[in-house]
Amino acid sequence: MGRAVRRATVRTVGRAVGRAVGRAEGEKGAAAVEYALLVALIAVAIIGTLVVLGVKVNNTYTCVGNSMPTGSSSSPSAAC
Repeated sequence: MGRAVRRATVRTVGRAVGRAVGRAEGEKGAAAVEYALLVALIAVAIIGTLVVLGVKVNNTYTCVGNSMPTGSSSSPSAAC
C-alpha cells in the first residue's frame, strides 16, 4: 500500500471516528436533558402529593385535637 493510500485511509477513519464521537456526545447531552426532565417531573409529582396530603393530614389532626375532651368535659364532641 502506498503512502497516499494510507494517508487517505487514516483521514477517512479519523473523520469517521470524529463523527461517531460527536454523535455520542450529542446523545449524552440529549440523555442528560431527558433525565433532567424526568427528575423535574418526579419532583413536581412529589411536591403535589405532599401538598394535597399535607392539607388532609393537617385537617385530620385539627379535627382530632378539637374533638379531644378538655378538663371540664369528659365526652368527645365529634368524630372525625
